[in-house]
Amino acid sequence: HVSKSVPGSVVLSEPFYVLLRLTIKADHTIEVERILRRVRFLAVVEPKLKSQLAVPHGPGTEPFTLSIRSGIHHLEEIKEAGLEQPAVNQIEIHPWCQQRGIVDYCKKNGILLEAYSPLTRGRYLDNEVLVKIAEDHKKEQAQVLVRWALQMGYVPLPKSSQPTRIISNADVFDFELSKDEMDALYALDLGSDGATTWHPVTAP
Repeated sequence: HVSKSVPGSVVLSEPFYVLLRLTIKADHTIEVERILRRVRFLAVVEPKLKSQLAVPHGPGTEPFTLSIRSGIHHLEEIKEAGLEQPAVNQIEIHPWCQQRGIVDYCKKNGILLEAYSPLTRGRYLDNEVLVKIAEDHKKEQAQVLVRWALQMGYVPLPKSSQPTRIISNADVFDFELSKDEMDALYALDLGSDGATTWHPVTAP
């Protein structure tokens, strides 16, 4: 039974965060994958629904945060099943892969967007539009991309193993991109062709 994925009585003293990855297997039919997606999602939310997770509640707090990597049709499957919608959708977002359809859907449904690979894995850092904006602000291209994500209302997830880069990526609160600069970056969208890694938004 899916509820066995969480022990019968789990007491949590701090808020916790669950990232659920709903992936497609090459040997699964689309219908089988849809069923498995629902089972995986239920395996996470069912213990909460049955109060098997003893979590502290307070005014304005929600200790159970479910993050998912999904497209519109995946989220609609969850809704049709009568299950709780995830609080967060974590997808690849940057100026060259803006995923406007799922972004609009999440905003309308109150789902927070986390942007992974916001620095494009370095693929577009030499883009002339980005370079010009960075030079105008005396900032690095990566900092401009993080700032763009923040001004778009996303939670960017820049990744680096170098301490200096980690510090630099967080140093983005002493400047602001103008409307013209935001528009210039917005115009760079290549749709799914701009993705730098596999992403599940368009998966069956």
